[in-house]
Amino acid sequence: MLRDPVCGKRMNPNKKPYAVVTYKGQRYFLCRPLCQAAFEREPEKYVAALQRKAKNLQR
Repeated sequence: MLRDPVCGKRMNPNKKPYAVVTYKGQRYFLCRPLCQAAFEREPEKYVAALQRKAKNLQR
């Protein structure tokens, strides 16, 4: 299941997301215009949050 990095909404991988943004070679799937704008404004904020979550899951 895909998850929007801004709002955390789960998205069906079989349906087209509102936007796909590539940042540092990684694709991020966003559910709506507000999430896309927020991600594009501060991508490092959301990427860092995703990395922290992934690190906590590995513990």
